[in-house]
Amino acid sequence: MNINKILTVLFFISIFLIPFDSFPLFPTDSVYRPISFFPLIVAFIVMIYSNKINRFTLYLFFATVGIFVYSIILSSVFFDSYLHLTKAATTLVLFFIMLSVFHAVIKYNLQNNERYFLQRMGAWSFYSLIFISLIGFIQFSMKINLIPFSLADQITSLFSYRWAGRMQMVSGEPSWMVRNLLFLGVFIYFFY
Repeated sequence: MNINKILTVLFFISIFLIPFDSFPLFPTDSVYRPISFFPLIVAFIVMIYSNKINRFTLYLFFATVGIFVYSIILSSVFFDSYLHLTKAATTLVLFFIMLSVFHAVIKYNLQNNERYFLQRMGAWSFYSLIFISLIGFIQFSMKINLIPFSLADQITSLFSYRWAGRMQMVSGEPSWMVRNLLFLGVFIYFFY
């Protein structure tokens, strides 16, 4: 299989997984647990092994290192505390990986089949919206006593590490649910 097609499939899986921002089996103890980064990490490893690193990725790497060094300097001058540097480094690494993969995938697909790529991005957003809406329907059905709380709890706990018997779909918070609905809705409207 073509490396660009593998990267594109991983990109679309990541788009599908964007609403899953509170995944229970996430390897860190954080409130925000997005699993959409895992396909991007795999895609980045594929990029490295297939020698798909380009000039943009190198510039982005140096910019990321520069931002981290700047964070260290600010920490030592103004705050005299380095406790936040682990989170800053993690965020910067994920930012670097995400932008590198997005650049490679979008550049390849927009050069070769722009309209088809944008339609597929809208389609994957639509599939994600349908899936999370089904989970939301289960949660709504529990709220109006059509299904038992225990069933809704078991289904919701497959996708979110916390649930308080409220509408949240596959996220950890109702506000994140609304953000995901708006995000996917925009993708569907413009690309599908």
